[in-house]
Amino acid sequence: MFAVLNYMPYFPPERISNEISISRYWLQPNIENVEPLGVREFGITKCVEAARDFFPPQVIYDWINCPIEERLKLAESYSYAVAEAFELKDFKGLYIEDMGLGVAGYNSGDGKIHVSEVLVNNKNETPFEVIDTIVHEMRHQYQTECMKGLHPIDEDTLEEWLAADQLYTNEQPYALDPWGYKYNALELDAHYAGETVIREFTKDYRA
Repeated sequence: MFAVLNYMPYFPPERISNEISISRYWLQPNIENVEPLGVREFGITKCVEAARDFFPPQVIYDWINCPIEERLKLAESYSYAVAEAFELKDFKGLYIEDMGLGVAGYNSGDGKIHVSEVLVNNKNETPFEVIDTIVHEMRHQYQTECMKGLHPIDEDTLEEWLAADQLYTNEQPYALDPWGYKYNALELDAHYAGETVIREFTKDYRA
């Protein structure tokens, strides 16, 4: 298991420019005057922008040769940017861990984002998997905070998420309980967030 990463974001010196301000990525949640937004799209554009900042083409194309330490620092820095994008109130850092086969990450609503070391360590994985998983798990943290009343969301979404939270489980096969996990509203929303970030981010590479 990797050691727990420090809670201070890392910014490679070569990434700091007039376009990328360090202060932009410190946690500065401010929702006092925020109007309820379209929840599904909330924060996604900023997540895409941050992905472009921290994972430019030279990083994407040379990921296989990128030292593990640098990958860890990039992943942690990106997690702080995503926390700002979702305006998280209780973000306690990114943890890279051994999770066993088939598990990419998890979040228990306690502010800690857990990601499998395989995504960072394995040369067969891509930075897109890292980005997708971080956004997905941090979206779960955002959902939890919404259900606690820390963010303004519409009543229909709140009721849907509260009901989904009561059903949430992966103890049974999906065929017996499709709403427990695979098609649970919380999972669908988290998948949409992570996969939409990747879809928008990779448009530059598919052009």
